[in-house]
Amino acid sequence: MNTLFPVDKTVYAETPDNRLVRAELRLSDRWKVVGKHVDMVCEERSDDVPEFDVVSAAQLRSRQHTSRGCVEIFVSAQPGQRYRCPVCGCSCKPLCYEVRRYHHLPEQGCECWIIARIPKLICRGCGGTPQVPFPLSDRRASYTRDLAEEVMSSLTSRSRSSVASDLFISTDIVDSILDRQITDAMKEQDLSHVSGVFLDETQYGHGQDYISVFLDQNHKVIYACRGHGKDVLERFCGHLILQGGDPGNIRFFSTDMSTAYESGILEHFRNAILVWDRFHLIKSLNEALNNVRKRTLKRASGESLKSVKYVVLKHFQNQTPEQEEKMSQIRMVNPELAIAFDMKEVFSDIILIRDRNSMAAMLKWWIGWVESEGPKEFVDKVRWIREKIGRILDWAIFPISNSASEGVNKNIQDIRRQACGYRNVQNFFQMIFLRQSELEFRF
Repeated sequence: MNTLFPVDKTVYAETPDNRLVRAELRLSDRWKVVGKHVDMVCEERSDDVPEFDVVSAAQLRSRQHTSRGCVEIFVSAQPGQRYRCPVCGCSCKPLCYEVRRYHHLPEQGCECWIIARIPKLICRGCGGTPQVPFPLSDRRASYTRDLAEEVMSSLTSRSRSSVASDLFISTDIVDSILDRQITDAMKEQDLSHVSGVFLDETQYGHGQDYISVFLDQNHKVIYACRGHGKDVLERFCGHLILQGGDPGNIRFFSTDMSTAYESGILEHFRNAILVWDRFHLIKSLNEALNNVRKRTLKRASGESLKSVKYVVLKHFQNQTPEQEEKMSQIRMVNPELAIAFDMKEVFSDIILIRDRNSMAAMLKWWIGWVESEGPKEFVDKVRWIREKIGRILDWAIFPISNSASEGVNKNIQDIRRQACGYRNVQNFFQMIFLRQSELEFRF
């Protein structure tokens, strides 16, 4: 690979071909392309191997991800010019020139480098020796903006390793681009519009290692952090204030029935109404119903209670004719399981009532019914529902569902599986923000 910049001043005359290259790079007249060097790597073949051999799919993929050579484009600043100091704005003369190398988009299956001869100024205004900004790259970056834009676009659907392989760069460069773009976008994040929050946790590592994900009312990720407790709400409150949001403007929080977040929400978001998701309410009663089925199955004498799990857990209106017939047999053989099924169905209809007072009256009647005639598994659930009945009644004010959070959690787990896990949780958060948020990236 040729790493030396041309030193012969006669070489610095820009040819028509080089002008075309400069136009493709979108460089101004203050810069010129003084050379282009292509070093192709040809595959060696013996006389015993045919010129057009049949290759397998794995070999073809391997060739696609292997660079066929190197392209070097030499760019230099126009001599005899004055430049504005990037610090104070004074007009300055070049003190010397520095040669820097930048990764660029692959060209013709070869990795591409831009080797730039950049002026270093001597400024009489600020007394410094700043370097003239290179228009194709950001400050202190070893890659061009076109490469950064291609990396960010590819990462929306592909893993870091595959993107790095296709662009003939290392995963460290991919991580550097992702970190810089996400960090800059997060600094300009505006959360002044946030009036409602959907909150849920999802698994990050093994065991009880969770991350908490916050969505706004538009179901876009606005914050994520490790843990799932009261301290998570304190961190989110600080981030919300830092990005222009107001905790007093949050009207509702939608979560599952976990008590891990409840105290933090009540302390830091006092104007917000905590709404429990209906899906998790029905799921809790289905667990109790399934426990009733297991208990009654142990003393069943016939086949009527065999293979009835998905009959009793399915909503009555969605049952097939065969399942309806099976349900009729259950009512005759085991009334306890049948009445538990009816209690679950009635509760499903009650929580759909849009009037708060009507829902409260029906819930009070349902609780009394369960306490007097329900199985012990349902009685235990009712004691807990009675304590938190306000969380259920608030759904009449904000008829919202946490299904969006569950869908985002599924997408987050897809990100985790695609990369076969993340040892660095910060890289995991960056991929979540890239794919599940509305951050604006500038190149």
